[in-house]
Amino acid sequence: MLKMNQKMEKILKQKGGMNKKTIVAICEDIVSQVKCINDCVLYDENGNLEQKKISWSIVLKVNKDFTGYEVSHNEILLPNELFNESLLIFLDEIKFQLLKKFPNRKFCIILSDSDRAVLRFHTYRPQERLWISSDLEKYKAPILFDVC
Repeated sequence: MLKMNQKMEKILKQKGGMNKKTIVAICEDIVSQVKCINDCVLYDENGNLEQKKISWSIVLKVNKDFTGYEVSHNEILLPNELFNESLLIFLDEIKFQLLKKFPNRKFCIILSDSDRAVLRFHTYRPQERLWISSDLEKYKAPILFDVC
């Protein structure tokens, strides 16, 4: 279920971008640093996340649920050169690699661009909610999401 606002549609029509090999390498780098801790899929850029170091009561108090924690933790800056016609190639590749590593999960992947290009993602949990509003036109920045 791919949804985007009109601002993102304009970006996807822009020519240029990265070649597939570079996109695959970026996705491999990101996914290699993702791990599952207490049913949360988390980006661990520095390799120091551990179950015993996370206070889950504080996590749930601050973020309300696991979805909020994941999406706030999984904010990854991307090269601005991706935000053009090559963005959908990136989206397909990051989905492929996340689902390959975590085959029994469903994800919501969010891509946005305000003053910086950002990837966010969280596990889709029917009992919680999507972190992002389905009314994408209310966002000032170009944004898209895909549930896969």
